[in-house]
Order: sequence, then structure tokens, then C-alpha cells
Amino acid sequence: MWGIDPTAAFTLRYKQVALFARIDHPSAYCLGIHVARRGTRFEALEPVRQAVREQFGGFSEGLALGVKLPHDHGSQFMIDDF
Repeated sequence: MWGIDPTAAFTLRYKQVALFARIDHPSAYCLGIHVARRGTRFEALEPVRQAVREQFGGFSEGLALGVKLPHDHGSQFMIDDF
């Protein structure tokens, strides 16, 4: 089971930015992290891409079947891609 949650961080250049992290629940290992100016649904998917590539060696249909992605039902996560 992988968890994801957005949060805000602050930089001197861009002020507030969105930070997304993908965490493996059993080990608490960070599988993907992404920072963007805006926290859109496309930006929210980047840590998922990183985690699938890291854990499964690439991308193909059904490769990560069975991995659960709980989320907080925020608007970024209510898209069909999740």
C-alpha cells in the first residue's frame, strides 16, 4: 500500500509551492517526491510514475496491479488516472 498526500512548502523564488510525496506504508520509504508551482492533477501523478519505475522497472499495462493508492479525496486525486 502506497500513501500520497499533498502539502505546501515555501521557497524564496516561487513563494508557496505544492509538494507531493509517495510513501510505502510498511517501510515508510519515500518512493517518489515532486515539487511544483501548482498542485494540479498532473503534478500529483509524478510521484506515482517515479514509484512504479523504481519498484517495477518500467511501465506497462497491469504491471503494478494490486498496489493500493489511498488518498484524501482531494481534487487532484479524483481523476480517472488514479
